[in-house]
Amino acid sequence: MNQRTSKSLFLLLLVLWIALAFCDPAEAYIGPGAGFAFLGSFTILFVTIILAFGTILLWPLRALYRVIVHRRALTHSLVDRVIVVGLDGLDPELAERFIEEGKLPTLKKLKEEGCFRPLMTTVPSMSPVAWSSFQTGVDPSKHNIYDFLTRDPKNYLPALSSTDIRGDVKVLKIGKLRLPLPWGKSTFKLLRKGVPFWKILGKHRIFSSIIRVPITFPPEKFNGVCISAMCVPDLRGSQGTFTLFTTEECSEEATQGVRVPVTMNGSCIRTEITGPANPLKDNNPPMTIPLIVEKEAGKREARITAGDEKVLGAETLVMIQCVGCRNEDRNYCSRICCNQSVKNALKLKEKNPGMDIYILFRDMRTYGFSEDYYREASERDVKFIRFEPEDAPKVEAVTE
Repeated sequence: MNQRTSKSLFLLLLVLWIALAFCDPAEAYIGPGAGFAFLGSFTILFVTIILAFGTILLWPLRALYRVIVHRRALTHSLVDRVIVVGLDGLDPELAERFIEEGKLPTLKKLKEEGCFRPLMTTVPSMSPVAWSSFQTGVDPSKHNIYDFLTRDPKNYLPALSSTDIRGDVKVLKIGKLRLPLPWGKSTFKLLRKGVPFWKILGKHRIFSSIIRVPITFPPEKFNGVCISAMCVPDLRGSQGTFTLFTTEECSEEATQGVRVPVTMNGSCIRTEITGPANPLKDNNPPMTIPLIVEKEAGKREARITAGDEKVLGAETLVMIQCVGCRNEDRNYCSRICCNQSVKNALKLKEKNPGMDIYILFRDMRTYGFSEDYYREASERDVKFIRFEPEDAPKVEAVTE
C-alpha cells in the first residue's frame, strides 16, 4: 500500500468517525417476538447439530445391537439359511417323469435327500394368483388377486390387477405443449393384500433376499432386499405387450399384442415403432420412431434403421453375458439372460442355419428344461466361449 492510498483511507475513516460522533442517537424497539424468534431458530439449529453428532456417535452401538438381536433371532433356528427356488408353471407329473428319465439330475438328488410331494394349486390356477397365495399363505378371497387383469369399476376397461398407477402430474400448457411442473406426483400402489412371509421374518430380525418373485411391485418396506419380476408394468402401462410387423395377411383378430401390417416397396419396408404416451403433448399421443428395413440385394442380409440407430444384418452374431452385473456394483444374477440367449440362438439358427453365433459367458446358467436347449444349441454349432471377470470382452465402435 503506497503513501497516497494510506492518506485517502485515513481521511475516509476520520470523516466516518466525525459523522457518527455528532449524529443524533437513533431509537428502536425490539419486541419480545423477535427475541423468541431468534431463540427458537438458534434452539432448532443447536438441537439439529446435537442430534447429528449423537447419530454418528451412536451408530456403532446400533450396529452392535442389530448383530446381537440378529444372533438371538437365530439362536433356536434349526438351519442357518433357507433357499426357496420357485419354478413358475412347473407340472409335478412332468417333473417326476423327467426325473425318472434322468433329465433332471439336480431335482432327483433333492428328491432323494428330502421329499417330493405334489401340492394343490389355487383356484383359479394362474401364476399371479398362485404366487400371491405362496407369499401370504391365504386364498384369493383374502389377497384379492384373481387374474393378471381386472376391470376398472369406473369404465369397465381392463386394468392391472396387482398395481394401481396414478399420475398426478401438474402441467403448464403452452399451446399444444404440456410442461410438467416439479410439484406433481405419481403414486404406485400394490393391490395384493395380506402380509408376505418375509415381512413377518423381518419383524423377527431375519433378513430376506426376494429375487424376481412375481406380484412384488412396488416393493414393500421390510428387512431385506427385493427385485420385482412378473407383473411389473412396462413404459406403456401393460405387462409386456409385444409388436409383430408382418407382410402376411391375417383374417383372424389378434387377441393380444399389437399387429402392424407392412408392405415391401421394392426391397425396403418403412413403418414406425410405437412407444409410451408423450406427456409433453396435449391428449398424450404415443411417441413413435421411424423403422426402416432394407434388404441387401443378392445377400441374406438386411439393414435395419430404428430412429438414428443402424444395425447391419450379417452372418455373424455375438452375445455377451453378464454385462453390468455380477460385479462390485451389482453382485447378482438375474438367471434369465443365459436361457434367453440360448433360445434366441436356436431361433436364429432356424431362420438362418448358416449364421455363425458366438455366446461369450462366465457361467452358463440354464436351469431345468433349459439344459435341453443348451445341448441342442451346442449340437447346432452355436459356439460358447468362456471368459474370466478380469479378462472380460471389450466392445469398440468401428467406423464403416
